Amino acid sequence: MSDTPCEGGPPVPLDDLDKQFLLEQYRTLREEIKAIKHRIFGLTSGTAIIVPTLNFFSVQRDYIVILIPLPFIIAALALNYMAERNAVIRAGYFIAHHVETRFPQVPGWERWLEAEAKNREVGRWEKIGFLSLFVILYLLAAATSLQTIWESRMSFLSLENIRTTLCAALAILYLYVGYRVAGFFSRGIKISTTTW
Repeated sequence: MSDTPCEGGPPVPLDDLDKQFLLEQYRTLREEIKAIKHRIFGLTSGTAIIVPTLNFFSVQRDYIVILIPLPFIIAALALNYMAERNAVIRAGYFIAHHVETRFPQVPGWERWLEAEAKNREVGRWEKIGFLSLFVILYLLAAATSLQTIWESRMSFLSLENIRTTLCAALAILYLYVGYRVAGFFSRGIKISTTTW
């Protein structure tokens, strides 16, 4: 295969081995996208079901050990979602700019997605939906954690200054982590397959 880049120039003639290699890359990347989309669905569904359930039972039983890290677990799940979504974007970008450009006579799916903003509208709303889910679950978990600690009757939290200090420190930490993750997540909610 030629060292000439696909983008910006005319397609370079391909021999049969080159075509086989490109088609194999295409198939592999499409399968990877399919697997990632499956993981994203599982991650989103699991987060929406497990986190509120865990939060509820932890409050009922005063399990501070579970409540304190729960907002951080939610933040980690949001970062995992972003990593998975970025993997889909990278695979789609590669297909659009390094595989589909080799076959200019055939309209490719990824190039079609990039052609007009309306073709990517669902992706934008998916991102907004997950951001909303993340914010709601994160705020509820953080508020529940702080309230449970404040109202706890556990012996090590019986001193007012310990409880106040712990709540203040956790509130600052929760705000910082939530702000950083939400800021990264919401940075430029664009309608694009090539940018997060």
